[in-house]
Amino acid sequence: MKPKISLVPSDRFVVSSIDDAVKLRTGSEVPSNYDPISIPQLLEETASEAGYIPALRVRRNGDLITWTFRDYLKDVRTAAKAMLKCGLEEGNGVCILGFNSPEWFIADLGAIYAGGIPSGIYPTNNPDSCKYIASHCHCTIMFVENQEQLQKIQSIKTQLPHLRKIIQYIGEPTDPDVLSWNAFISLGTEPELEQLLEISLSKIAANKCCHLVYTSGTTGNPKGVMLSHDNITFTAKNTGEHYKLKEKEERFVSYLPLSHIAAVIVDIFIPITFKVTVYFADKNALKGTLTETLRECHPTLFFGVPRVYEKMQEKIMGASKSTKGLKKHIGRWAKKTGYRYNKSLITHPNQDKDIQYKVANKVVFQKVKALLGFDKCVHFVSSGAPLSIETLEYFMSLDILIMELYGMSECCGPHTANTLRAWKPGKVGRDLPGFLTKIDKDGEIHMKGRNIFMGYLNDSISTDDAFTDDGFLKSGDLGI
Repeated sequence: MKPKISLVPSDRFVVSSIDDAVKLRTGSEVPSNYDPISIPQLLEETASEAGYIPALRVRRNGDLITWTFRDYLKDVRTAAKAMLKCGLEEGNGVCILGFNSPEWFIADLGAIYAGGIPSGIYPTNNPDSCKYIASHCHCTIMFVENQEQLQKIQSIKTQLPHLRKIIQYIGEPTDPDVLSWNAFISLGTEPELEQLLEISLSKIAANKCCHLVYTSGTTGNPKGVMLSHDNITFTAKNTGEHYKLKEKEERFVSYLPLSHIAAVIVDIFIPITFKVTVYFADKNALKGTLTETLRECHPTLFFGVPRVYEKMQEKIMGASKSTKGLKKHIGRWAKKTGYRYNKSLITHPNQDKDIQYKVANKVVFQKVKALLGFDKCVHFVSSGAPLSIETLEYFMSLDILIMELYGMSECCGPHTANTLRAWKPGKVGRDLPGFLTKIDKDGEIHMKGRNIFMGYLNDSISTDDAFTDDGFLKSGDLGI
């Protein structure tokens, strides 16, 4: 049964209470062809249209384990019922502390189905940082990856008055009061819980909060960025359309922290929207094992922060030092050819590939991409910080064009982006469709659109301060 979708009447564009709805930012200024849709409706439709397509894949003990979209939906609904069984109520916080996994995704979506508000906590956070977030969002159910993360929560749980249940989603917990993932899921199999779930789904409105993303807190305590169903589903749809993703044909790798908005959108919600298969890297991905997952997945889009690309550059340059003789000369020639050709694309994006490029591609570029697992990759995206021109140009010489993207948690991730059809090194591209950017007299970037957040949880002062009088989000960043 598909959940009933509705919008709660509201005349406010920003709020600070988890119970309040917002008015959607629509109209001629920020046009959009997409009707509001909730996350449960999106997942139900995807499972109905592409139930047989692999949704999630993870390698464990040497075996590749797969969830189809039909399996994915089933586990999400069961997890939601288990949370209701554990006492989760509408608007309660659900925190997830650990590395990326299918269980992370399922817990996140299950919380939304049950009317809860999920938020990720960085796996590297100390107990005090975990306590602040869990307390601030009134965390009722806490998911932890393993014993290491469990110990953090056990050291602070007496200071979390709303916490009812802890679930360890990888391995068997040693504490009898902590549920294993299998024990937790078994709670959701009782037939009478189906009606409770349908009641929860019937209360969902696309213009109400469904997710919290906490800011880094570099200038004080982290702020809880409230994102609505419409913020997320609209942004996921628009971003995928911007990159011209092909439904049921794409493959992504999940490895960046899911407590960050970029991974939430790229790893969870764009894949649901475009029926993408997501492969999970292991927790040592950033220590050197990422390439193994890339070679298995052959991603069609790869998203990374600058440091990831820099480490790849260092690895390739280190390996090339041992190359000698003719092979070394061919490599240098190919990189010069690749840089020349790709730089010319800036002003002539539709030019034909010349014979030198074709030879360099066959002799060098294809082999390098295959070694990295990028032989099928069409889009390389970087965000989170500026990518150095040196790194950008190095990858250009290898026929890998990295497209920079600009955004922040408060605009649900992406707001402007380069594409292969229009890009400039060192720039962050154009507005995504339906998004609007302007530069004020002091050079600050201001943004508007249906991607702009609802407000900061329980912080009306900061919420009001975040917007201009004419409703634009103030980024705090300078732009030209």
